[in-house]
Amino acid sequence: MRKIYLLIFLGLLCSVTGTRAQQTEKKYYNTKVMAGDACLRASYGEYANGVSSKVFIVDVTRPGKYYFSSLATMSRSESYKVFVDESPLESISAGKQGWQIASATNAINLKEGKHYVRIEGVNPMVPMVEEILLTTADPSSRALVPEAMTTFLNNVEIMKQQPLVSSQEQQEQASLTSNKVLPNPLGLYGHAIDTAFTYSHFSTIWLTPGTYTFTT
Repeated sequence: MRKIYLLIFLGLLCSVTGTRAQQTEKKYYNTKVMAGDACLRASYGEYANGVSSKVFIVDVTRPGKYYFSSLATMSRSESYKVFVDESPLESISAGKQGWQIASATNAINLKEGKHYVRIEGVNPMVPMVEEILLTTADPSSRALVPEAMTTFLNNVEIMKQQPLVSSQEQQEQASLTSNKVLPNPLGLYGHAIDTAFTYSHFSTIWLTPGTYTFTT
């Protein structure tokens, strides 16, 4: 009888262990990378209980009250829950469609040391939150937004205004510029490139056994 109970216990233990959170590879940052007034150490994607999250590890050097904001791309109706060291802060909601700065209105008291900031999505796809800010001042002030974020968002809006190119024009451009090699391919370009090209976008998503329909 004891042997049977032991086997049942081991089976339950294995099933619980199998549902533990799965993680993507961690991205580590150098000591100079900041997340507002905190030091950014690492980030990774996580999947647990049917929901994916983006997790950021930060170091706080000065204890005090901090405000949270993030650079993310969201649907107009989406909202993400924010947790700090697994304590709920509040939800951030999209003010529009696409890339934007989403902020929490409430501040949180943080002690000196390491903290985990988790942004919980609404489905198995890891939330596309690229950067976070933990600031001692209210992030509603645009002056606190890093210049790089503002420049990125402005460029996104500019690109949205570009006229769509027909498939025929794309084929003509491709035939004229085939095998064209851009100078300094590893460089950073701040202007539009008039050469047609294709690309792949990768997002992390976890799937359980079953049937799924993908649309683009």
